[in-house]
Amino acid sequence: MLYPFARANDEDSDLAAAAGGVMLVRRRALNNIGGLASIRSALIDDCSLAKNIKRIGGPEERSGRIELTLSKDVKSIRPYPDIRSVWRMIARSAFTQLRHSYWLLAGTVMGMGLLFMAPFVLPLTSGMLATGLGLLTAIFMILLYLPMVRFYGLPIIWAVTLPVAAVVYIGATIDSARLYWQGKGGQWKGRAQAS
Repeated sequence: MLYPFARANDEDSDLAAAAGGVMLVRRRALNNIGGLASIRSALIDDCSLAKNIKRIGGPEERSGRIELTLSKDVKSIRPYPDIRSVWRMIARSAFTQLRHSYWLLAGTVMGMGLLFMAPFVLPLTSGMLATGLGLLTAIFMILLYLPMVRFYGLPIIWAVTLPVAAVVYIGATIDSARLYWQGKGGQWKGRAQAS
């Protein structure tokens, strides 16, 4: 959902995406966009780099190509060993991703709640239809997440944790907005980048 690989990899699509942990860039592509200076002020630098590379020469003259893939062969040098560190990583840039919009924040919170929590809450309510729809949706959600769980060799039980991840993401996104409102947004290397 966050990374629609096929659209990001499609040269005819305007969508650019990146996961900054590992990015390989051809020197020619980097030179064509003016080097790293082109993303000097970007808080979400990985996605900005992908966007700039994909749109070399402007939207009408796209000649850059990006490829977003999965790999098991990468080891992180900046691990996120606990929920607190994951929370900080999300809170650093989530509100920036929402373009500092209160409306997009509200829509994101409501949308995430409906998508990831409602299917597990509906079966607890009264009514056969709500219970049935909630259970069916929860089962589909788990089945759709299962290939990713298997890809990374995690125990199958992890497939039911998607709602927990959604709660963490929602909380960290709200916290990202709070930090921005307090002038502490985009905390990175001891500085507020998005104040």
